[in-house]
Amino acid sequence: MHDHTREHAPRWILRPRQQRWLERLLDNELAPLHGFLGRADYDSVLAAMHLADGTPWPFPVTLDVDEAFAATLDAGARIALCSPHGEPLARLDLSDIYYPDHLREARLLYGHMDRRHPAIVQLLRHTGAVYLGGRVHNWRGVAAPRRPLDDAVGTVSSSHDLWGGNGSLHAIEPVGACVSHLLH
Repeated sequence: MHDHTREHAPRWILRPRQQRWLERLLDNELAPLHGFLGRADYDSVLAAMHLADGTPWPFPVTLDVDEAFAATLDAGARIALCSPHGEPLARLDLSDIYYPDHLREARLLYGHMDRRHPAIVQLLRHTGAVYLGGRVHNWRGVAAPRRPLDDAVGTVSSSHDLWGGNGSLHAIEPVGACVSHLLH
């Protein structure tokens, strides 16, 4: 994408958690993912811990935005994903704009609805109403700095019986290169 296009693309200022997800995507640490999940993959991951194509994947990697920003977008748009300082880090080729059901997501990911659980608090109180899906492309051309992914992932839940009574792994902490190792 030319600098002219980069300057005129809609801009989303990433929150720290979103930037950490983006860094992992750009560094290919979340392979086979190449971007934030679209609706079909998101629904499939929640329902069956697999991407829509059947590839095992344990947790949704999503980009949440507010409704006002989402209302300015159409599928096919190219969005500048920017650091908190406004520096363009990557381009999102937008394929999906969708409204997730955060209550359903919390129940399926964590196996309970304890609103005191930090991940559920994050999801229900601090996550945008709209998710954007699409492939991401690095604009910086350099590896992203390493940051912990501590608040971007969930935990193991023993109250949800997806694994025959042994609890269910919905996400791991920390997420990184170990994800592809676990999936292969």
